[in-house]
Amino acid sequence: MLESLIVRYLGDTDSSLATWLLEDEREEVRIRIQPEVVYSWDYSDRMS
Repeated sequence: MLESLIVRYLGDTDSSLATWLLEDEREEVRIRIQPEVVYSWDYSDRMS
């Protein structure tokens, strides 16, 4: 899972960040969050 995310966002696993993230052996867990309610605010009037 981590390796596929690194490839997706960094392009490959050749960077020092990718190496650092992948060097430890760990168990990976995938979590999916399903929001029940989503709130948003429009600050465009205040920001103009």
